[in-house]
Amino acid sequence: MSHMTPVEWKVHDLDLFKEVVQTHGCTISEKGFARYWNGARERCDLTVEVPNSKHDIAMHREGEAYGVAYDSYGSDGRVTHATCGELYADYSQQVAMQAAMLGGMATEVEEEGNLVRITMTEM
Repeated sequence: MSHMTPVEWKVHDLDLFKEVVQTHGCTISEKGFARYWNGARERCDLTVEVPNSKHDIAMHREGEAYGVAYDSYGSDGRVTHATCGELYADYSQQVAMQAAMLGGMATEVEEEGNLVRITMTEM
């Protein structure tokens, strides 16, 4: 059965998230709905359109943050699922690096396959 499923992360810095979205070739808009299985639509505040998928990522305003949901069913859902995971990883990395910078720390990023290691050191 197909349905929109909320994921366990929130977007607190929308400008930073928009930058990450663009680097993945996605677009983000305020169209008011997200598409999922068989043309169904879910109301939302922001929509992330995923290349090569008929399924979008829905973002719902939750106080000062945005909750994230998508439908992972079918081949389009698998593409959206993979893209959502990449967005989460890259957004989380950028948030960590931004926090380190604001805290006066230097960062070093090492990537090995799907593993990203961020080392933060005092300057």
